[in-house]
Amino acid sequence: MTVRVKWVAGLLLAGLIIWALYAVFWSKPKVAHRYAGEGAGVGVSAPDFVLKDIKGKDIRLSRYRGRVVLLVFMTTWCSYCRADIPYLKDLHARYGPKGLVIFHVDIQEPREKAAAYAARHSLPFNTLVDFEGDVMQRYGVRGVPFRTLIDREGRIICLNCRALESQLTAHLGELPREGG
Repeated sequence: MTVRVKWVAGLLLAGLIIWALYAVFWSKPKVAHRYAGEGAGVGVSAPDFVLKDIKGKDIRLSRYRGRVVLLVFMTTWCSYCRADIPYLKDLHARYGPKGLVIFHVDIQEPREKAAAYAARHSLPFNTLVDFEGDVMQRYGVRGVPFRTLIDREGRIICLNCRALESQLTAHLGELPREGG
């Protein structure tokens, strides 16, 4: 290869790398907003909904205003969701007494299947069924498990939350330390 061809190839490669970096880092807010769902976004009011729990009772999200709510969108076939259960049980045990409400939202599966799953895994929190997937769409769920944390005023704290411990501590206070 001649020096000129190498120079042009290097310039094209550099341009491709710059474009890829732009697409990954600088355009991210636009992509996240596009997938945020209808009205679901950090800092805005959580879209209200009514879903049936596995016993057939209607549960309205807005009735839990004044409490911190964690919505965990899951399915029975998801191995990552199953792996998340011990962590969610631990959160429920530690933060439930401080006011945390956790809803396991089973998406697009029959109530009977969700009920069997909840029983098999001894879920200590309520399981809701989003059979049609309407709530899932409103919250911009694109994969499971998908966690959404809602503050006492009904505003979304985080979508697809990763750092739950720090968010829960900020909104519910420090937990007592072991041994006094």
